[in-house]
Amino acid sequence: MKNVPLAAIAAVLFFLFVPSVFSYPAGAFSLPEISGYTCGPLRSTPLSAPSGEFGNWLVRTYRGQGGRAFLATLISGPGAGPLVTPPGEITSNDLPVGFGSVYEAFSLGDRDAVLENIPGVGLSLAVSLGRSGSLTLESPSLGRKELEEAAIRILKGQE
Repeated sequence: MKNVPLAAIAAVLFFLFVPSVFSYPAGAFSLPEISGYTCGPLRSTPLSAPSGEFGNWLVRTYRGQGGRAFLATLISGPGAGPLVTPPGEITSNDLPVGFGSVYEAFSLGDRDAVLENIPGVGLSLAVSLGRSGSLTLESPSLGRKELEEAAIRILKGQE
């Protein structure tokens, strides 16, 4: 044992304890029912690997008045990683290499968010859950204000 480098022992101990460090409480985040919308079935996919469980991927469709809908995707847990946004409030586009999408980074309440307006497709709003993942709402028919309000209502259901 005296010829074994301390770094090797530290590495072995680290890998023995990694699964317990990254253990994830399965019900930490959800896509709750929200008033004013009919909720489709909740689809859940575990983020798992041979080394352990790393979170969850949830998907649900919400339909409002007149059939206007949005798709909500919530990816959470240590395997999801954080939503990375540019610092501060920024508006930009993806030209000349993209299709003319306009992006805006801003704060939604106390969370970082990015709104993407994709011509001919609709809006996509991604909201940071901190180091725990992100919530994304996508809709071809709802406006920015409606998506922001729906995101806030979904996130309030987490508290």
